[in-house]
Amino acid sequence: MKTKTHKQLIYSILFKFISMGLVFLTTSLTFKYLGKNDYGIWATIYSIISWIYLLDFGFSNVIKTKLPVQLLENDIKKANELISTIYTGIGII
Repeated sequence: MKTKTHKQLIYSILFKFISMGLVFLTTSLTFKYLGKNDYGIWATIYSIISWIYLLDFGFSNVIKTKLPVQLLENDIKKANELISTIYTGIGII
């Protein structure tokens, strides 16, 4: 008998394979549609945006964990400092 965890694992693996197949399909179609030069430009832009998204240096985790604590403690000053620090960090990136 399969538990919920096993079912979720199987669904997750299937989803990963389907998404990989769709990426290969859309990549080849996009390459044919745009051509060699334009595809290279768009691939570079997409890569830069993806790296920025992946390397947010934990700012999103801070917002999810620290900000609610500050708001629950009614410490608005520290919450504002936290938000401004995150905006500054993202701006520097």
